[in-house]
Amino acid sequence: MSRSGHSAWTHRDKNAANQASKLHRKAKIQAAITRRRSSAVAAAEQATNISLARLFEELRRTALNDPKDILDADGNVLPLHEIPEHARRAIASVEVTTHEVERSGTKGAKNRTTVVLARTTKIKFWDKLKAIEQIARLASYLKEESTEGGEYILRWADE
Repeated sequence: MSRSGHSAWTHRDKNAANQASKLHRKAKIQAAITRRRSSAVAAAEQATNISLARLFEELRRTALNDPKDILDADGNVLPLHEIPEHARRAIASVEVTTHEVERSGTKGAKNRTTVVLARTTKIKFWDKLKAIEQIARLASYLKEESTEGGEYILRWADE
C-alpha cells in the first residue's frame, strides 16, 4: 500500500476516534452506555450465577491472603481439610512428593542407618499483585489506555 494510502487510513481512524470521543461525552450517550452495561452485568450474573460482589470477594481472598493461615504452630503445613476456606481459595496448586531419606543414629553401641519416607508439600498461591490490580480495575481505581504502538498504560483514575 502506498504511503499516501496509509496516511489516509490513519487520518480516517483518528477522525473516527475524535467523533467517538465527542459522542461519549454527551450525557444521553453516557446514560445509554450505563444502562447497557448494567443490563449486561445483570445478564452475566444470571447466566453464570456469579455476581460482581462474589468476584470481588474471590479477588480479595487472594489479595489479602496471609500464608500463616495454612501453617500450624510449629510451622508445618496443615492438612488440606484443616486449612481455613478463605486460605484454600487463595491456593493455586498443591504438589505433594514422597521420597526416601536416610537417617543415621545409634542404638546402644551400634551405629544404624535407617531409610524413612519423607513427604514434601509445595503450595503455590495465586498472584497477589495481579489480584490487587484486578480489584483496582474493577473498582475503577485504575484505567487502561492503549497507545499507537500497541502498548498498554495503567493510570490511576484521577490522573
